[in-house]
Amino acid sequence: MISVLVPLYNVEKYIARCLDSILNQSFQNFEIVIVNDGSLDSSIDIALQYAEKDNRIKIIYNDENMGLAWARKVGYSNAVGQYIVFCDSDDYLPSNALEILYDSIKSSDADIVVGNYQSVNSNNEFRHISNNKLFYGNDQKSVYKALLKNEMSHSLWGKIYKSELFKNKNYITHKHFVNSEDGFLFYQIVKNTIKIETIADVVYYYYHNDQSSTKIKLTDKAIRSIVTFWNLRSEMFINDPDLNILSNKRTINLYCKFLKDGYKSSVIKKYIKIHDFDRYIHPYTILKLFPFREAIINILFIGVNKLR
Repeated sequence: MISVLVPLYNVEKYIARCLDSILNQSFQNFEIVIVNDGSLDSSIDIALQYAEKDNRIKIIYNDENMGLAWARKVGYSNAVGQYIVFCDSDDYLPSNALEILYDSIKSSDADIVVGNYQSVNSNNEFRHISNNKLFYGNDQKSVYKALLKNEMSHSLWGKIYKSELFKNKNYITHKHFVNSEDGFLFYQIVKNTIKIETIADVVYYYYHNDQSSTKIKLTDKAIRSIVTFWNLRSEMFINDPDLNILSNKRTINLYCKFLKDGYKSSVIKKYIKIHDFDRYIHPYTILKLFPFREAIINILFIGVNKLR
């Protein structure tokens, strides 16, 4: 009934925990599709040991490291389940996650059911629980509004999807995409939905390594990936005035956050293909889009960056 897609790349410390959490589910009618994306450590050896013991596990090999977005595409292209669930290999699932998700999508007949996730740190301490909500309805436009207002996570995991959403769909997928992979695909998937539901249950444990994630400087390739997502989002909503305004506000906020974090405007704007982007970061436009205090802060950061 369910295909659980697990991309695999250099996660020898975590892959056993991930696979154990899936195999020990209360709901047992599933397959696990592991896509080995050119792992250089013992991750694949561990996965092979699991596959030898359980024929519901199938392993697919990429010829080289293609990145998370491409590995996921290979995964859903080879899945046979009626439903799709994503699980990153350093994360894991609560023991009843698949049962909750399956029951929810069957009873609601939604295209996607969105659960909540809980962060787990490197000391195995459970922290923040997400609060995904749909305040405006469960149609496409309402979902996009919730995403753009940051009321719903665009992560692919923590959700269950009807497999029809992935069949004969030409979703844009980039090789070696190193950031914003989830949002880039999820925004495209939503375009093919009629109904999305949310549930309050925690159905995913997101592993957050405190030590490795403190102030990591984004590479030029990472910035390019992020801005490519901004471009896609802008193009999607260019003919919808309401969503276009929300999209522009989100892009400006993120652009200013980059500037605050010390990234150069010239590097970011090198990849921006948003129509007339300079008009959107003009002080007059920002004053119209944002509350006064927030607008002034953004204008100041953009101005200071121009003087560097």
